[in-house]
Amino acid sequence: MWAMGIFGLLMIINAFADTTKATDKVVQGVSKIVGIAFTGFCFSIGRRQRDFLKESGLGNYSKRPWPKALALGFLGLLAFFGATSLGVFVFSNPAIEDVATESQQVISDYFKQNPTNRVSSVNSVQIQSREGHDYFGLVDLTINGDRIRQSLHVHLESGELRWETKPLAPTSNQH
Repeated sequence: MWAMGIFGLLMIINAFADTTKATDKVVQGVSKIVGIAFTGFCFSIGRRQRDFLKESGLGNYSKRPWPKALALGFLGLLAFFGATSLGVFVFSNPAIEDVATESQQVISDYFKQNPTNRVSSVNSVQIQSREGHDYFGLVDLTINGDRIRQSLHVHLESGELRWETKPLAPTSNQH
């Protein structure tokens, strides 16, 4: 059982190894060697169990059919990959409120670093919808003392936030 624990630990380390670093390449190489050795270890145990069954007179037991075992194994793999994919999808898209807060901070920092802009403050950001990695909403800015509302498009992917504002199109009620 301890061998399975060590093998599992090496698999976890291998999953998070950065292959661009030389030390992580060594870790991956060692874990592959240990994986091959572990596979051989499991087969050697299986051979000993088979020999024991033959010697003890239990070697003529009826074998169970393979299709059921293979089908259950395949269903287990599908469940594992389905749960993993669901977890990645759920945890990779942040909540709309979190994107609004981060967007307001990033936009405010941009205008503070750029003194030639006429924007004196970012009053609020409201994200109204999301389509994949794209978020759409409104931003309230103070420009030359006047509060102005503009449309906002935020693209958030791999931790990188890009944004764009555009003036709202006039409606028929505005003159």
